[in-house]
Amino acid sequence: MFNPTGTQNQRHAVIYRRVSTTGQIESTSLGEQLARCQTYADENCLTVVRDYCDAGLSGASLDRPQWREMLAAAVAGEFEVLLILRLDRFGRGTAFAGEIERLIALGVDVVSVDGGMDYTTDEGSLMLGISSTISGYERRLTFRRTNSGRRAKLRNGGSYAGGDVPYGYEVAGQGRESRVVPSVREREVLALAYDRIVNQGVSTPKVCEELDRLGYRPRKAARWSPQVLRRALRHRVLVTGENWWGLPAEQDDTARASGRDTKVTADGTPAYGEPIKVTYGNPMFSRQEWEALQAALDGKQAKYNPAGEYSRTAQLLTGRVRAVDCDRTYTGVDLRKATKGRQSHVYRCGGRRTSLPKEQRCSHSQLDGPLLDQKVWEEVVGFLGDRDRLEAMGRDWLAAQEVEPTQLAHLEQQLARLTAQRERAVDLLLESPQLTETLTGRVGKLDEQIGQLRSQIAGAQATQQERQQRRAQVSDVLAVVAQAHERLAGMGPQERAEVVRLLDVRVTVEGVYRGYPVGLAVTFEADGLAFSETPEPAHWFPWSSSSCR
Repeated sequence: MFNPTGTQNQRHAVIYRRVSTTGQIESTSLGEQLARCQTYADENCLTVVRDYCDAGLSGASLDRPQWREMLAAAVAGEFEVLLILRLDRFGRGTAFAGEIERLIALGVDVVSVDGGMDYTTDEGSLMLGISSTISGYERRLTFRRTNSGRRAKLRNGGSYAGGDVPYGYEVAGQGRESRVVPSVREREVLALAYDRIVNQGVSTPKVCEELDRLGYRPRKAARWSPQVLRRALRHRVLVTGENWWGLPAEQDDTARASGRDTKVTADGTPAYGEPIKVTYGNPMFSRQEWEALQAALDGKQAKYNPAGEYSRTAQLLTGRVRAVDCDRTYTGVDLRKATKGRQSHVYRCGGRRTSLPKEQRCSHSQLDGPLLDQKVWEEVVGFLGDRDRLEAMGRDWLAAQEVEPTQLAHLEQQLARLTAQRERAVDLLLESPQLTETLTGRVGKLDEQIGQLRSQIAGAQATQQERQQRRAQVSDVLAVVAQAHERLAGMGPQERAEVVRLLDVRVTVEGVYRGYPVGLAVTFEADGLAFSETPEPAHWFPWSSSSCR
């Protein structure tokens, strides 16, 4: 059996074992590989010092922990012979033949126990090339057969045939019984993000911070990023309940490519068959909610059609009005159809929704929509009246942002330098076995530094993108001030909505009397410019605050 210390007259050997599926793990495949390799070692006076085993991992994958560890041990000179049951246990495809040649260059004898083939000999080298080519062919043939089976399952009404599913859904069941169902946890995230972005006008970076703070995590990262959140919210499956399987990412930027199912040929056509539409059902959003969400993500107010109906999110101040004593925002509601044109629209507090438990509901009265819109717009016009001050503030802020891009360039230069150093160290490892210990430590240290730099670069890129978005917003505000100052008072609904969005107008009300707010405060919170501090609501309506109800 294993002898970690070995003896003076025996060569040190290691065993590498692998199976591709969980079904093989439960069978005798792994045990058989170990037994036959150990028998070979005993018969040839080899001391097995380590057994490396990757269970349930594809031979085509480079991301096999034990396989990588075995290669590192070979570079460090920890063994002289590698025992594998067959070549396909080491890896599939001609690319892995190069890894075997690297091992041989390091002085490691690679032996296939099944047939007793030593790949260090001329005959073994010939068989290595032939076996690798055949193995690659078998793998491609197996993939095509598997892909055909998956497509047949989907065409026969199945909803899952492998790969990732869109955010908001998850896979239930196993094997042939697997199916796609709504994910309760992920839909909590989607619902919260929708409320913050559409109803409250919160930016995606702020929503990401809140999700992290509440303990919600994305699927493949430790923290949320605006890019990941936006991708999840833009997937059309959330409104259609339908998804495309095998669709190349180039044809749909919301669909992530999933493995080789989406490989394309040189002319851009799918290599393994046309995409298949799969119906999941249970869409997260209605068409109206979906359009409002996309408009909010685009940074645009939902369109207002004077000849048609208002939507719930088309009102000028939807998601921007909040009562002093309530944490929920007001939503615009069209009343023209219900009142036969006698009343335009009102704003209703989200705290009065009947879906809330009775004890959590507030008693805030609705606000007269046209009156509130007009009053807030007067505040906007008055604020933008000081053109010189606003332009000076904008220029100062934009100038302060110019110093940042050099940091990213410096980090990228460092990464390129360390990567080149690592490549030179690896080349020396192959050329100078006597320096193995020193160079292995150097490579490990460089890998750690490279990993840290890549994390810093990712953070700097995210910061740079956010700054660019803020710069664009501030530039838009200045453009409004410079080009539209003289005609602010006469702007139409769509133009007013755009100005309100650019300034990120926020309204605080205190008390309501017959639809009119008794106290009102308007602030402008456009990201990047400290336009104003939040004041106490000023009494502007002729009735006193004691009259509110």
